[in-house]
Amino acid sequence: MSMSLAKAKRFIIDRILDQAKRDGISLSDVETQMLGFAEESASATDMAVAQTFEREIDDERYEKTVAELIRRAYRRDKENNAIEAWEQPLDALADKDLYLGVMIQRAGISGASGLANLFDWRLLVGIAPALVFVAFGSFIAFSRTGEKLIPNDLLRLVILVICLTAPLLVHRMRSKTRL
Repeated sequence: MSMSLAKAKRFIIDRILDQAKRDGISLSDVETQMLGFAEESASATDMAVAQTFEREIDDERYEKTVAELIRRAYRRDKENNAIEAWEQPLDALADKDLYLGVMIQRAGISGASGLANLFDWRLLVGIAPALVFVAFGSFIAFSRTGEKLIPNDLLRLVILVICLTAPLLVHRMRSKTRL
């Protein structure tokens, strides 16, 4: 059963605040409110807090401090055999566009558990078309069947080059359209 986004954020934020208290680090109200900030779902009040944060807080120092608090809280729970409590919240926050996610990533703790740590299936989905192009080009260029289908060696070589470069060209075109 997956954890709701709100509960996951609350768990991590509570751990951060508890660790800050243990370490004698005080976070201002603005810094505390920014722990739960998500631009895409931010209210007018949240955006006002974010503007105040940008004006008054050194975000690099803040992110470094919070990342270290996350790292120490995670390590403390790991030493106390309570690390399982982190799994669902980290999984729930893993793919979300949250400011908290930046600091979790910076802390170096993973937002995915189990097999997902070993392999990100989104990578396979992303490279599958490229693999198909390369396999097709290699099949045409190097197999007996490819030689029978296209007897001209030069034409088979051109098809291979096109199949090898097509994924790169598609990637570049996608990158340019995202900007």
